[in-house]
Amino acid sequence: MWKRPTSAECTDKSVKQKDMDNDRVIESLPHWTTQLSLRGLLIGTVLGLLFAIITLKLSLGSAGIVPGLSIPGGLISFAVVKSWTAVGSALHLSRKAPLAYRLLFQPFGLQENAVLQTFILSISSVAFTGGFGTYLTGMSYQAHLNLGGVPEGEPGYDPQLVYDPILSRSIPYLLVTAVGGVFMLTQLRKLMIVDWRLPFPSGTASGVMLSSFHTASGEAEALKKVRVLSWTGLSSFFFSMIKWFLQGEDYRCGFNVWPTFGLTALKWTWNFDFQQNYVGAGMLPAACTTMVGTQPHW
Repeated sequence: MWKRPTSAECTDKSVKQKDMDNDRVIESLPHWTTQLSLRGLLIGTVLGLLFAIITLKLSLGSAGIVPGLSIPGGLISFAVVKSWTAVGSALHLSRKAPLAYRLLFQPFGLQENAVLQTFILSISSVAFTGGFGTYLTGMSYQAHLNLGGVPEGEPGYDPQLVYDPILSRSIPYLLVTAVGGVFMLTQLRKLMIVDWRLPFPSGTASGVMLSSFHTASGEAEALKKVRVLSWTGLSSFFFSMIKWFLQGEDYRCGFNVWPTFGLTALKWTWNFDFQQNYVGAGMLPAACTTMVGTQPHW
Protein backbone atom coordinates (compact mmCIF):
# COMPACT_ATOMS: atom_id res chain seq x y z
CA MET A 1 0.00 0.00 0.00
CA TRP A 2 1.39 3.40 -0.99
CA LYS A 3 2.34 5.60 1.92
CA ARG A 4 2.76 9.34 1.68
CA PRO A 5 6.36 10.27 2.57
CA THR A 6 6.84 12.51 5.55
CA SER A 7 8.48 15.93 5.38
CA ALA A 8 11.55 14.59 7.17
CA GLU A 9 11.98 11.83 4.56
CA CYS A 10 11.61 14.33 1.73
CA THR A 11 14.20 16.57 3.37
CA ASP A 12 16.64 13.67 3.75
CA LYS A 13 16.20 12.70 0.09
CA SER A 14 16.76 16.28 -1.11
CA VAL A 15 19.88 16.61 1.05
CA LYS A 16 21.28 13.31 -0.26
CA GLN A 17 20.52 14.32 -3.85
CA LYS A 18 22.24 17.67 -3.30
CA ASP A 19 25.29 15.94 -1.82
CA MET A 20 25.46 13.59 -4.81
CA ASP A 21 25.27 16.54 -7.22
CA ASN A 22 28.02 18.34 -5.33
CA ASP A 23 30.21 15.23 -5.41
CA ARG A 24 29.75 14.93 -9.19
CA VAL A 25 30.67 18.59 -9.65
CA ILE A 26 33.79 18.17 -7.51
CA GLU A 27 34.86 15.06 -9.45
CA SER A 28 34.49 16.91 -12.77
CA LEU A 29 36.79 19.75 -11.72
CA PRO A 30 40.37 19.75 -13.02
CA HIS A 31 43.22 18.77 -10.73
CA TRP A 32 44.27 21.47 -8.28
CA THR A 33 47.84 21.56 -9.59
CA THR A 34 46.61 22.95 -12.92
CA GLN A 35 45.17 25.97 -11.13
CA LEU A 36 48.51 27.04 -9.61
CA SER A 37 49.64 29.03 -12.63
CA LEU A 38 52.42 31.54 -13.15
CA ARG A 39 49.77 34.09 -14.12
CA GLY A 40 47.94 33.56 -10.85
CA LEU A 41 51.16 33.96 -8.88
CA LEU A 42 52.08 37.24 -10.57
CA ILE A 43 48.64 38.85 -10.58
CA GLY A 44 47.81 37.57 -7.08
CA THR A 45 51.02 39.02 -5.69
CA VAL A 46 50.50 42.43 -7.31
CA LEU A 47 46.86 42.66 -6.20
CA GLY A 48 47.78 41.33 -2.75
CA LEU A 49 50.32 44.14 -2.31
CA LEU A 50 47.72 46.66 -3.46
CA PHE A 51 45.21 45.35 -0.93
CA ALA A 52 47.92 45.35 1.75
CA ILE A 53 48.36 49.10 1.18
CA ILE A 54 44.58 49.55 1.46
CA THR A 55 44.55 47.48 4.67
CA LEU A 56 47.32 49.58 6.21
CA LYS A 57 45.54 52.79 5.23
CA LEU A 58 42.32 51.60 6.84
CA SER A 59 43.96 50.27 10.00
CA LEU A 60 45.99 53.46 10.51
CA GLY A 61 43.28 55.94 9.52
CA SER A 62 39.88 54.62 10.58
CA ALA A 63 40.17 53.54 14.21
CA GLY A 64 41.56 50.14 13.19
CA ILE A 65 38.35 49.00 11.49
CA VAL A 66 39.15 46.90 8.41
CA PRO A 67 36.17 45.36 6.55
CA GLY A 68 36.37 41.96 4.94
CA LEU A 69 38.17 42.07 1.59
CA SER A 70 37.16 38.67 0.24
CA ILE A 71 34.34 40.04 -1.94
CA PRO A 72 36.31 42.94 -3.54
CA GLY A 73 39.36 40.66 -3.84
CA GLY A 74 37.43 38.09 -5.84
CA LEU A 75 35.70 40.75 -7.93
CA ILE A 76 38.82 42.70 -8.89
CA SER A 77 40.90 39.57 -9.56
CA PHE A 78 38.16 38.28 -11.87
CA ALA A 79 38.02 41.56 -13.82
CA VAL A 80 41.82 41.82 -14.13
CA VAL A 81 42.36 38.28 -15.39
CA LYS A 82 39.37 38.45 -17.73
CA SER A 83 40.79 41.61 -19.28
CA TRP A 84 44.24 39.97 -19.42
CA THR A 85 42.95 36.89 -21.26
CA ALA A 86 40.92 39.10 -23.62
CA VAL A 87 44.14 40.87 -24.64
CA GLY A 88 45.82 37.52 -25.34
CA SER A 89 42.88 36.39 -27.47
CA ALA A 90 42.79 39.68 -29.41
CA LEU A 91 46.52 39.36 -30.23
CA HIS A 92 46.07 35.71 -31.34
CA LEU A 93 48.89 34.58 -29.07
CA SER A 94 47.67 30.98 -29.16
CA ARG A 95 49.14 30.80 -32.69
CA LYS A 96 51.94 33.37 -32.51
CA ALA A 97 53.36 32.47 -29.07
CA PRO A 98 51.87 29.20 -27.83
CA LEU A 99 54.22 28.88 -24.84
CA ALA A 100 53.46 32.38 -23.56
CA TYR A 101 49.76 31.78 -24.16
CA ARG A 102 49.85 28.54 -22.19
CA LEU A 103 51.68 30.17 -19.26
CA LEU A 104 49.98 33.57 -19.07
CA PHE A 105 46.88 33.71 -21.27
CA GLN A 106 45.19 30.32 -20.87
CA PRO A 107 41.40 30.26 -20.22
CA PHE A 108 40.39 31.53 -16.78
CA GLY A 109 38.37 29.19 -14.58
CA LEU A 110 36.55 29.19 -11.25
CA GLN A 111 39.27 27.38 -9.30
CA GLU A 112 41.99 29.75 -10.42
CA ASN A 113 39.76 32.63 -9.38
CA ALA A 114 39.56 31.09 -5.89
CA VAL A 115 43.36 30.71 -5.85
CA LEU A 116 43.78 34.38 -6.78
CA GLN A 117 41.38 35.43 -4.03
CA THR A 118 43.38 33.35 -1.56
CA PHE A 119 46.60 35.06 -2.66
CA ILE A 120 45.07 38.49 -2.12
CA LEU A 121 43.56 37.71 1.28
CA SER A 122 46.72 35.99 2.55
CA ILE A 123 48.97 38.92 1.70
CA SER A 124 46.60 41.67 2.83
CA SER A 125 45.63 39.92 6.08
CA VAL A 126 49.29 39.74 7.16
CA ALA A 127 49.44 43.54 6.89
CA PHE A 128 46.72 43.79 9.56
CA THR A 129 47.12 40.71 11.76
CA GLY A 130 50.91 41.07 11.64
CA GLY A 131 50.58 44.31 13.59
CA PHE A 132 52.03 46.71 11.02
CA GLY A 133 49.09 49.05 11.51
CA THR A 134 48.72 48.48 15.26
CA TYR A 135 51.11 47.09 17.86
CA LEU A 136 54.34 46.76 15.81
CA THR A 137 54.05 50.39 14.72
CA GLY A 138 53.11 51.40 18.28
CA MET A 139 56.35 49.88 19.63
CA SER A 140 58.62 51.63 17.10
CA TYR A 141 61.15 54.30 17.96
CA GLN A 142 59.16 57.04 16.25
CA ALA A 143 56.06 56.16 18.29
CA HIS A 144 58.25 56.21 21.39
CA LEU A 145 59.31 59.78 20.57
CA ASN A 146 55.74 60.83 19.73
CA LEU A 147 54.61 59.73 23.19
CA GLY A 148 57.27 61.84 24.87
CA GLY A 149 59.91 59.15 25.34
CA VAL A 150 63.56 59.87 25.98
CA PRO A 151 65.59 60.04 22.74
CA GLU A 152 68.33 57.48 22.12
CA GLY A 153 71.70 58.44 23.57
CA GLU A 154 70.29 60.56 26.40
CA PRO A 155 70.09 59.55 30.08
CA GLY A 156 67.00 57.55 30.91
CA TYR A 157 66.63 55.91 27.50
CA ASP A 158 65.60 52.24 27.80
CA PRO A 159 66.10 50.21 24.59
CA GLN A 160 63.70 47.53 25.85
CA LEU A 161 60.81 49.98 25.39
CA VAL A 162 61.45 50.19 21.64
CA TYR A 163 60.90 47.50 19.01
CA ASP A 164 61.56 48.75 15.50
CA PRO A 165 59.85 46.50 12.90
CA ILE A 166 62.97 45.93 10.77
CA LEU A 167 63.11 43.00 8.35
CA SER A 168 65.47 40.88 10.45
CA ARG A 169 62.91 40.93 13.28
CA SER A 170 59.61 41.04 11.39
CA ILE A 171 60.21 38.16 8.96
CA PRO A 172 60.90 35.48 11.63
CA TYR A 173 57.98 36.78 13.69
CA LEU A 174 55.60 36.56 10.73
CA LEU A 175 56.87 33.08 9.80
CA VAL A 176 56.08 31.85 13.30
CA THR A 177 52.64 33.48 13.56
CA ALA A 178 51.24 33.67 10.02
CA VAL A 179 52.68 30.56 8.37
CA GLY A 180 52.18 28.41 11.47
CA GLY A 181 48.50 29.33 11.56
CA VAL A 182 47.99 28.10 7.98
CA PHE A 183 48.55 24.48 8.95
CA MET A 184 46.05 24.70 11.81
CA LEU A 185 43.34 26.62 9.94
CA THR A 186 43.53 24.35 6.89
CA GLN A 187 42.74 21.28 8.96
CA LEU A 188 40.06 23.04 11.00
CA ARG A 189 38.27 24.33 7.90
CA LYS A 190 38.47 20.93 6.23
CA LEU A 191 36.93 19.34 9.31
CA MET A 192 34.16 21.90 9.77
CA ILE A 193 33.29 22.69 6.15
CA VAL A 194 34.07 19.54 4.16
CA ASP A 195 33.58 16.78 6.74
CA TRP A 196 30.95 18.22 9.06
CA ARG A 197 29.35 20.50 6.41
CA LEU A 198 28.74 23.27 8.92
CA PRO A 199 27.43 26.63 7.67
CA PHE A 200 30.29 29.00 6.92
CA PRO A 201 28.94 32.45 6.00
CA SER A 202 32.03 34.12 4.52
CA GLY A 203 33.13 31.00 2.65
CA THR A 204 29.62 30.40 1.35
CA ALA A 205 29.29 34.03 0.20
CA SER A 206 32.63 33.88 -1.61
CA GLY A 207 31.75 30.58 -3.29
CA VAL A 208 28.37 31.83 -4.50
CA MET A 209 29.93 35.07 -5.74
CA LEU A 210 32.76 33.37 -7.64
CA SER A 211 30.39 30.81 -9.15
CA SER A 212 28.09 33.56 -10.40
CA PHE A 213 31.00 35.38 -12.07
CA HIS A 214 31.73 32.45 -14.38
CA THR A 215 28.34 32.58 -16.10
CA ALA A 216 27.22 34.74 -19.02
CA SER A 217 24.99 37.04 -16.96
CA GLY A 218 27.29 36.99 -13.92
CA GLU A 219 30.32 38.07 -15.95
CA ALA A 220 28.49 41.12 -17.31
CA GLU A 221 27.28 42.02 -13.81
CA ALA A 222 30.78 41.64 -12.36
CA LEU A 223 32.35 43.90 -14.99
CA LYS A 224 29.60 46.47 -14.36
CA LYS A 225 30.44 46.46 -10.64
CA VAL A 226 34.12 46.94 -11.42
CA ARG A 227 33.31 49.99 -13.56
CA VAL A 228 31.27 51.47 -10.71
CA LEU A 229 34.11 50.71 -8.29
CA SER A 230 36.59 52.42 -10.64
CA TRP A 231 34.49 55.58 -10.89
CA THR A 232 34.05 55.78 -7.11
CA GLY A 233 37.78 55.23 -6.63
CA LEU A 234 38.64 58.03 -9.07
CA SER A 235 36.11 60.34 -7.39
CA SER A 236 37.67 59.63 -4.01
CA PHE A 237 41.14 60.31 -5.43
CA PHE A 238 40.17 63.69 -6.91
CA PHE A 239 38.36 64.67 -3.71
CA SER A 240 41.53 63.86 -1.75
CA MET A 241 43.47 66.14 -4.10
CA ILE A 242 41.00 68.96 -3.41
CA LYS A 243 41.43 68.40 0.33
CA TRP A 244 45.19 68.56 -0.09
CA PHE A 245 45.00 71.94 -1.85
CA LEU A 246 42.63 73.37 0.78
CA GLN A 247 44.46 72.18 3.88
CA GLY A 248 46.11 74.59 6.30
CA GLU A 249 49.62 74.79 7.62
CA ASP A 250 50.78 71.78 9.67
CA TYR A 251 47.44 70.07 8.98
CA ARG A 252 45.79 72.12 11.76
CA CYS A 253 42.87 73.46 9.75
CA GLY A 254 41.03 72.94 6.49
CA PHE A 255 39.17 69.88 5.32
CA ASN A 256 41.57 67.53 7.08
CA VAL A 257 40.62 68.96 10.49
CA TRP A 258 37.00 70.12 10.30
CA PRO A 259 35.62 71.29 13.68
CA THR A 260 32.32 69.39 13.51
CA PHE A 261 31.50 69.91 17.20
CA GLY A 262 33.06 73.38 17.57
CA LEU A 263 36.49 74.81 18.32
CA THR A 264 36.41 73.74 21.96
CA ALA A 265 35.90 70.11 21.02
CA LEU A 266 38.61 70.48 18.38
CA LYS A 267 41.17 70.95 21.16
CA TRP A 268 40.25 67.43 22.31
CA THR A 269 40.79 66.12 18.74
CA TRP A 270 37.04 65.88 18.01
CA ASN A 271 37.06 66.60 14.29
CA PHE A 272 36.14 65.16 10.92
CA ASP A 273 38.59 64.85 8.03
CA PHE A 274 36.13 63.96 5.23
CA GLN A 275 37.69 60.56 4.55
CA GLN A 276 35.43 58.31 2.53
CA ASN A 277 36.65 55.22 4.37
CA TYR A 278 35.11 56.62 7.57
CA VAL A 279 31.74 56.69 5.82
CA GLY A 280 32.13 53.10 4.66
CA ALA A 281 33.43 51.87 8.01
CA GLY A 282 30.63 53.74 9.78
CA MET A 283 28.09 51.55 8.00
CA LEU A 284 29.50 48.46 9.71
CA PRO A 285 27.78 47.26 12.90
CA ALA A 286 31.17 47.02 14.61
CA ALA A 287 31.69 50.75 14.11
CA CYS A 288 28.53 51.56 16.06
CA THR A 289 29.58 49.43 19.01
CA THR A 290 33.07 50.93 18.89
CA MET A 291 31.64 54.45 18.96
CA VAL A 292 29.35 53.64 21.91
CA GLY A 293 32.21 52.04 23.81
CA THR A 294 34.56 54.99 23.34
CA GLN A 295 32.17 57.48 24.97
CA PRO A 296 32.47 56.27 28.59
CA HIS A 297 36.15 55.49 28.05
CA TRP A 298 36.85 59.06 26.93
